Amino acid sequence: MAPGDRLLSSLSGKTFFISGDEPLQINEFCDSLRSRAIESGILERLVFEIVGADGWSAIDIEINSLSLFASSRLIEVHLNGKIGKDGENILKKIVGRSNSDVYLIKAGELDSKTKKTSWYTILCKETVTISYEYPSNGKLPDWISDRFASLGKKVSREAANLIADRTEGNLIATAQEIEKLSLLIDTENVTLDKVVESVLNGAKFGIYDYRDSLLRGSTRKSLQIARVLKDAGVEPLILNWVIRREFRDLFQVALRREAGENLNNVLKSLRIWGARSDLVKIALRRGGFRLWLELLLEVANIGLMIKGAYEGDPWESLDLLTIKACEGFAR
Repeated sequence: MAPGDRLLSSLSGKTFFISGDEPLQINEFCDSLRSRAIESGILERLVFEIVGADGWSAIDIEINSLSLFASSRLIEVHLNGKIGKDGENILKKIVGRSNSDVYLIKAGELDSKTKKTSWYTILCKETVTISYEYPSNGKLPDWISDRFASLGKKVSREAANLIADRTEGNLIATAQEIEKLSLLIDTENVTLDKVVESVLNGAKFGIYDYRDSLLRGSTRKSLQIARVLKDAGVEPLILNWVIRREFRDLFQVALRREAGENLNNVLKSLRIWGARSDLVKIALRRGGFRLWLELLLEVANIGLMIKGAYEGDPWESLDLLTIKACEGFAR
């Protein structure tokens, strides 16, 4: 079920008022409403683009007329400017009508002044009102999870966070990425490993080959794998994201070990086991929590560089970071 369909299935009414600054969700809801209208036998659709005071008289005529083709119509009113007195009167007529026409009143982002107008108050009181805003960075992974769920997939939190980082809050790009991954990943569960694997697209080495070499301290091999991944078109953000997770775990392990906790107990509590556990122990020999904290801060700076906040070449910075992590020196 499409996202717009899921919301619409929980709503009932004949007049819908949709607004907000997020076009993807607005358009999806409108498409779902149009589809439901057709399914219910409404075949006539009228669209009125309102710019300023123009267009209201044509809507007034339609409110008072009957459909030539069917008993009900879908009438869309797209608001693209200030609503004058004429507009307010027509909106009152729309919400107070007695016929069975379905109305979709659509607007873009509305400022605080507009939300204090009487026509806005009337619409919010008398219609099914929905406002779509861009989800904040903290809420985007939840939005991604819901989106995967609508496609019959379960996404891990780590995978959702990576997708959010890659698309930088652009919901259209995020939705396209989710649809692509849903096609590429044939299992119900979408994990971090599967998302990363789909990005690699047949590269000679994988992200986790790089990670393992880095943890092992193999400077030359790690740099070689990084260059192969770069040549294969892998984004530096993917490499940086995976490294961040490793350095975060290494920092926590080193800090807790120096506080007196048993190393094996710490590893188990962080779900670090098997071959990765052995590699983490090797990495810990190269430095304590100060080393991994320093490298973790550098990872954060490279992430900002990738997003354009800092000038520089992310791949060169990743090479320097690789050398530091493998050699194990800190200030």
